[in-house]
Amino acid sequence: MKALVGYVGVMFLSIYSTRAAAQLNPYLPGADATGMGGIAATLPSNDAMAQLANPAQAGFFSLNGITSFGTNILSPSFMTYAGNGSGNVSPFSSAIEFGANLSGLFKSPLRISMGVGLARTNIENSGTFEVGSYLENDGSNSITLGLGLEDQLKLGVGVRFKWMSSSVLTNYPGGNMKGSVNSYDYGAIVQVPLEQIIFGWNTENFSEDGLFYLPIADLTAGYAMQDVGGYLKYNYGVPEILPRQGDLGISIDLGLESGFDGRPWKIFSVTLAREADESLVKLDSSVSVYQGNITYDYFNAYISAIREMSPYNDLIRGVAGGEVGVRSGLQFEVGECAYLRFGSMSGSVLASYKTFGFGFRLEGFMRVLSVIENDTSPHSFLMSILLNHLDVRYDYATFTDWRGGPVFNELIVLVR
Repeated sequence: MKALVGYVGVMFLSIYSTRAAAQLNPYLPGADATGMGGIAATLPSNDAMAQLANPAQAGFFSLNGITSFGTNILSPSFMTYAGNGSGNVSPFSSAIEFGANLSGLFKSPLRISMGVGLARTNIENSGTFEVGSYLENDGSNSITLGLGLEDQLKLGVGVRFKWMSSSVLTNYPGGNMKGSVNSYDYGAIVQVPLEQIIFGWNTENFSEDGLFYLPIADLTAGYAMQDVGGYLKYNYGVPEILPRQGDLGISIDLGLESGFDGRPWKIFSVTLAREADESLVKLDSSVSVYQGNITYDYFNAYISAIREMSPYNDLIRGVAGGEVGVRSGLQFEVGECAYLRFGSMSGSVLASYKTFGFGFRLEGFMRVLSVIENDTSPHSFLMSILLNHLDVRYDYATFTDWRGGPVFNELIVLVR
């Protein structure tokens, strides 16, 4: 019965990872990341939901942000399916993170900051089969701790602790199950500002009056290990393995940057990114002897570290293979106001889809209006808040070759 109940959950999670085991730990990595093929562990993001894919995002965010809150905006029936019955899947995620500058506490040339994040994820899977009806609810609560360091190069590291639970309620005899398990994620993100290293640009350039233009060439690399832990133990039955996986990715951000009221402002940028995911679960076996007959018992086992991933083949050439899936993403941005995104996913154990997305930022829109009005140094309290300290964001994403959806909507509130 558990296999029937989990069918839709496994189908849903295959979109985001190479997970071939349990369908626990559901998450939406943020609509901005989904629009770029689900690349969330590599691209630095001010969206609090990014901590769900890589806890280092909280440390990276703390270098420039104070508070970020993100939540999904979903319809009651997010995804439906039909077969020997009918059903729907309704996933939900929300997250908040806080950043604090710690440079004043240390005598160091490095800028040091700390990030703390909280998140709740949940996926409800319900419907009917020939054998009866069911309701499955999988989710987790988590806390993320991150550290940010900056001295031209930006570095974020972090760890996320998760308390995960799963329940299955059905009218099929003996079908009710409940279980829980604790696990953790860890990761790192490093960003290299190539243009600053080559040409010597620094933040002092942005204190000048008027508009000017400097090139952007930021190279970023990220790594994350997810679902490091034991086994999901139900009230009865065989414990299930967690969908452990490793993520490795790179991205390049090219464009032009200017200054606005003493702060940097991206006028235009193009971001190219690629991320590889490797399932760290393998099929193993043991020998059993029954009345003289030798049989093999097959079971899933953990792998401690990535083995099949090839930075050249997966990240440069974009070729997936074995237990490794590859995501590719492209983003166009204008004035930190409007974003257009495209992405794809491929691999033998990673569902193959193409994605599309877009986004809008209130702060960038207000800056564009100020430039049109020829006022790049507004002095009113309200305009200062909207232009430099508070941002409201909306992101949309969907799968272009999956008829009928799914559709992702997200609202983000950011305080600097």
